[in-house]
Amino acid sequence: MSLAGRRQYGRRASDRHNRYVDRYERPLGYVCIGLALLSCLDAFFTLHLLAAGASEANPFMNFLLGIDVKAFAYTKIVLTSVAAVFLVAHHHFSWLRVFKVSQVLYALFFMYLGLIQYELFLIWKFWPLT
Repeated sequence: MSLAGRRQYGRRASDRHNRYVDRYERPLGYVCIGLALLSCLDAFFTLHLLAAGASEANPFMNFLLGIDVKAFAYTKIVLTSVAAVFLVAHHHFSWLRVFKVSQVLYALFFMYLGLIQYELFLIWKFWPLT
């Protein structure tokens, strides 16, 4: 018995789309780990921006911030990581019959990178220099 999995592609021609596999390409794993790390950075930078006077735009995350900072950070990281794993498991599926889910996963990764760059810009621009 191997823990690496056996099936990386569908067995039949009809299995080309919307199929589950138990082996994944390495880049998908890297993107999944990258999304989890970017989520950690996002939580960290969000807390710094909140300390400088910013406000949280997401009502659910704002509610969690009212409860506890740890609840905010853990929930943010867990939700992002679970969503990334879900998308990796469905990477051969189509979304809206236009995009492969793997393309959506890569797009989310680069959008998250853009968010981190924006937060770094805000920290650089508005962080009090004392």
